[in-house]
This record gives sequence, structure tokens and C-alpha cells, in this order.
Amino acid sequence: MGINDHPPDKIKNLARQIYSWERGDHFPRDWADAYARAFGMKVRDLFPGLVEERNSASAGTVEAPPSNGPYPNNWDEDGEEMERRTLLQALVALGIPVAVGLEALQTIRSGVDRAVGRNEDGHLEEWEQTVADYGHTYRFAPPRQLMLDLAADLATVQLITSRSKKEKNPAYSSWCRVSAGLSLLMAKTLSNLDQPRLAREWWFTALGAAETSGDRDLQLWINSERLIHGLYEGRPTALLLREADKIIAESSETPCRGLLGVQATRAQLLSLDGADSQARAEIRVCTEMFEKLPPAVTTPDSPRSVIAGWPESRTRYTESWVYGHIGDSRKLDEAIGRLRDVHPLDSPRYKAQVELLEVIGHVRAGDVTEGVRRANEVYAGLPPQQPLHHGEWPGQAHPGGRARAAAGRHAGRRVPGPAARHHRPQGHHLTTGHRDQQVTPRTTREGAARPLHNCAANMRGMRLTLLGATGGTGRALLGQALEAGHEVTAVVRSPDGLPAAVRDRVTVVRAGLADHDALAAAVEGADAVMSALGSRAGRAPTTVCTDGARAIIRATGGKGRVLFVSASGLEADAGDGPAARYLVKPLIQRIFRAPYDDLREAERLLRTSTLDWTIVRPARLVDGPRSARPRTAVDRSVRGGTKTRRADLAACMLDLVDDETSIRHIVSVAS
Repeated sequence: MGINDHPPDKIKNLARQIYSWERGDHFPRDWADAYARAFGMKVRDLFPGLVEERNSASAGTVEAPPSNGPYPNNWDEDGEEMERRTLLQALVALGIPVAVGLEALQTIRSGVDRAVGRNEDGHLEEWEQTVADYGHTYRFAPPRQLMLDLAADLATVQLITSRSKKEKNPAYSSWCRVSAGLSLLMAKTLSNLDQPRLAREWWFTALGAAETSGDRDLQLWINSERLIHGLYEGRPTALLLREADKIIAESSETPCRGLLGVQATRAQLLSLDGADSQARAEIRVCTEMFEKLPPAVTTPDSPRSVIAGWPESRTRYTESWVYGHIGDSRKLDEAIGRLRDVHPLDSPRYKAQVELLEVIGHVRAGDVTEGVRRANEVYAGLPPQQPLHHGEWPGQAHPGGRARAAAGRHAGRRVPGPAARHHRPQGHHLTTGHRDQQVTPRTTREGAARPLHNCAANMRGMRLTLLGATGGTGRALLGQALEAGHEVTAVVRSPDGLPAAVRDRVTVVRAGLADHDALAAAVEGADAVMSALGSRAGRAPTTVCTDGARAIIRATGGKGRVLFVSASGLEADAGDGPAARYLVKPLIQRIFRAPYDDLREAERLLRTSTLDWTIVRPARLVDGPRSARPRTAVDRSVRGGTKTRRADLAACMLDLVDDETSIRHIVSVAS
């Protein structure tokens, strides 16, 4: 052809026109002269139709070469066809092998549309309905399949939107709105697939498309969805509240579905942040705003009600959610009553949602055991394909996201060393896998059974230093240790808190956690240091456990055996059932945020120390005699463990003192 230089942009343009020719759109007319030269023919013979077209545009010669050499003047900088092929390859990489076949069908459909005089804008309404349809299927479809379907549709809409922009089509903003809706659904789906980083990028893509469309209501709606998913991905409540406040401040006061969504999310965030009065006020704002929305938005049967509407049931559910989390049982019952009136319990998933709100009332009232029992019943009654989260509106799929990922983050570590080398009291339960199992006398590698020890028989004569001896757990530890024949040094602020029957049988060191010299003397020569420290200030901020951990590390010089009492509610993990993992523990963690922050920091100090530490996590502590079969689990929670008798906790800690397999591990115990 006489072309010696091949700029990439020109080659892409040629490729684009060849692909268009293959589709049946048109021949590579911009390259007609080059083709004619290559084949040694005249343009009029090779492309007859082009002669008339050029003659109608200009009286010049039709076979004159383009003014800029062999390349066309009107090549497409956007490389639309290359973009289409790139998208197609991306779909195949996602695992959509039928994409190529579907592309062929799309080519045929495009040809039919052109034949009947219908352009892409004729499909705009259908695409808007597709977004609405996804709002319904999103609740039931498996997230992985939903992601693939959305990816295929987004690829198609992207190409249409690009052409619409290039051609300055008046429908461009409408196509941007469709892109925003599909991107929103992709972000939600990725969040449900535990992909928060990818989801974050799609949230901003959705917001950008909505902004370009000029649909302010849609922008607000996307932000409300982003905030609620951020909540369940574990983002800090205070940070989300600041974002919500900024969004509301920058919006107009005109009531709309999107603004109501942000206000409702703000009410939920306030209830979790302990701002009860502000949360109540925000619920009133939401109710007033709902009453000002047009029927097209609030009608439950509207085709747009799921993805683009706000039915009354959503307001009532938010109301119930907030009253449940602030612990107002009377308001909760009233709100659930209103919710039942406008939305019958017509599906297992929705029924479970409402029942879990009622479970919150038990937990907030302090009846954690009954709350867990009832929540387990709710989860057990759900079909496997109907997952849910207690904080979501029944019209949404559950925003599991990071919450589920974080729940299993610390599960599954194995106990180091051969298990046969160490032993536990007969009848003790140990969980190292997914099931609680009774431990029977173990066998050595040679096959001979070896006896199991207990604290009364094999552990006599140990020297123990005990911090927190005057509390409930400390007293139980003190009594059992003395009964087993151990020598105990009790570090207390006031000896009067010790039971009179044991004062003469222990070495009492009167010291605070800041008394370094006294503590150092108390731990000197001890076989183990045991901490039963805990706050007596309820939900108030405290540092007693952090101060205790720091004092122990300093007094021991970072050497020796330490057992430290923490709390099983500190983390939700794979050992928990769904009710405890997704409902009860997250709620308890918010209620007792301050004391749990103290425990969390104390655990961090121990984990990063050089001590031979074991952290012991009991469930809700109760009084009572020792159980016949207490259960323990290593580096995970005890399934169904809702309470721990202090006597069982004390026995477990004494048993762990010389158990090398528990060193630098977390042991949960439940009665």
C-alpha cells in the first residue's frame, strides 16, 4: 500500500472499521483509497456506493488520495470498537464464557433495530426497567451470579453511554442515570461478597455517574446506601456520622427519597453511638419527610419501589431498628406493631427480620441467654438461601461485607506441638475445630494410655500470684487454688475485701497497679501470675485491665507464665453461631464499648509482650457450683456458650497454668 509508518492510533482506527464491517455496519470507507491501491483497482469498482456519496459531498476527484497521505482524515480517536473488544475480554476473564455468543446475538439484534428504524435510545426505558428489576432480584439471587450479570449489562451500557456522549445525544444524562443505578447495585453486591475495596471503587463510580446525570436524588440515595453498607463493613460510627452530616448539610431541604435515606441512616448511626435523644429526634424528622414524599415513591406496589422508592414499611423498620438499639422496649413494640400493619409477614426472610428486632429487646434488657436462644431459633428456621442481617430493611439483601470477614479473622489457629504430650482433666471439653468434643485419656505415640492430671492431684505446691482476688472470679480462683494445695499471693488494694476464711492462708500484698516495687516483689518466684481484674463501672470508660496488663509486664520483666481474664464478647468469630456472630455480639460490643476497648488494649499489650501468656475469655459470668462438663475452645468462641460459671472459669485457669499448648493462645470457656 506504500505505507511505511504505522502509528498505533491509525492502526486502531483501521481495526475498528474492519470490526464494523464484520458486524455488517459499513465497509472501511475511510480507508477506501488504501484498499483500492492495495488491490490495484479503482475505488468506483471496489466500492461503488462510495462514489455517489463522495460526489454528493464534493465535486473533486473520487480517487484522489487523502490530503494527509494514505491515512483517513476522520479516524475515531476514542477507538470505540477496541473498547468494545476489551470489555468483551474482561467479561470472559470474569468467567462469562457465553459472552462471545451473546455478543453475536447483540450484533443480530442491532441489525434488526436498524432495519426497523429504531436506535439505541429506543431501549432507554427498557434499561431503566432493568435497573428496577435488579432491585427485586438482588434480594434473592446468589451474589456471585448477580455480579456476573451486572458486569455484562454494565459493559453494554458503557458502550452505549460512550457513543451517546460522543454524539452529544440529549439522552446522554439518562444513560448516565442507568449507569449509576447498575454501578450502585454492583457496589452493593461486591460488599455482600466481602470485597470492600472493590465495592468502594464502584460506590464512587456510581456517584460520578449520578452527578453527571444531574439527578441529585439519585446521588443522595447512593450515598445513603454507601453509608449503611459502611456501617456493616465495620467503618467507625463517628466517621460515618460526619459523612452523613456533611451530605445533609450540602443538600437542599426539599424532601426526596435520597435525602430520607441519608436521614434514616443517620438515625441508625446515632442510636449506635449512644446519642439516644438525637436518634429519637432524627426518627421524627424521617417520619415527617416520608409524609411529604409523592405517592409514586411511597406506593409499595410501584415498579420502582425497591430500588428507587421508599414504602412506609421502610420507615417503620428504621423506626423499630433505632428503638431496639437504644433500648426503648415500649417504643420498639409500638413500632413493630405499625410495621406489621403495613407489611404482612409474608416471607420467611421478612418474618425473621422482624423477630430479630424483638430479640434485640431481650439483649438490651440484659437477658442475653434468652436473646441468643431466640435468635438461634430464628436463624435455624431460615432456608439456607435466605441469609440476613439484623440491621437491614427487609427490602434489601444483607450487607454482610466486612462484618462477616472480620468475624472470622481470628479463627482457626492450631495449638502448637503434638497434642499427645499434654493433658487435661478427664471430662473437660476442648474445641480445636468446628465441633465441641469430649476429651478422653490421650494416648502416647507408642499407644499406651497416660493418666490425666487435675489441679487437685498433679499440681500441688505451685506458687501463684493473683491480681483481682476480691472480685467474684478472684474469690473463686483463690478458693480452688488453696483447696488444690497451691501457695497463693493475693495483690489487693484493701485486704478487707478478702473472705475472712482465707485471709490467714494467703500472703497478702497491699498494692495498687502503679506500685511497681510492691508488684515486682509479689510476682518474684511465682510459677504463674493470674489476673482476674475487671471494671466495676459498668459501661463507663475504664483502664483497669490495660493498667493491669502493663503493670504485670513491667513487674515480671516480660518473662514468665501469665493467665489473664478477658471476655468472649470481645470478638465474633467462626466458633459462634449466626445469632451470636451477627446479632448478639455486635450489639454487646456497642453497648459495652468502653470496657471492651480497655480489654482489647490489655490483650494487645499481652500479645506483643515476651510473656508466656494465655488469655482466657469467659461468656457472661454467673455464680453457681462447678459444672460437670464445662467446654473450652482454642482461638475461637465456644459454640452456644452464653454463660460461664465463675467456678468453671477458675477451674479452667488453674488447669491451664502448666498446659504448654495454651501458651500464646486465647482459650474460651463456657458452662
